[in-house]
Amino acid sequence: MKNILKFRLLLVSLLLFIWSFIVESPFQKGGIDSVMHYIIFFLTALIGYIFLIPYSYPKFILAEKILYSVITSCIGLISGGLLTGSILDFFYNGDYELKSDPVISNLIFYFSTNIFGLGLLSVIIKLKNRT
Repeated sequence: MKNILKFRLLLVSLLLFIWSFIVESPFQKGGIDSVMHYIIFFLTALIGYIFLIPYSYPKFILAEKILYSVITSCIGLISGGLLTGSILDFFYNGDYELKSDPVISNLIFYFSTNIFGLGLLSVIIKLKNRT
């Protein structure tokens, strides 16, 4: 089970690292278009679902995996966006839209978003294992 956990975390980290180079940054001047918001939401929900794949039927059914992934993705996107804005504002003195590197902004945003989301999923898994 520990090997599966390491493999999942490595896969998630690799996906986020690649994604940070490919995608426009939501923290650049002008932001991103509305379709990209849905794609980012889908990516974070997919990563949550990948994290829940090894848990089988008695603990999680398919609908629960999807529902928990979507809910934690929403919470993670909101909290990750707030945290990233605060971090970039602190380092660039409120002018991060012009001065920050988009890859650095993306790395901070996607990793903080998924740390919040996967952290919530870990809490849910622990609570489900207790019952």
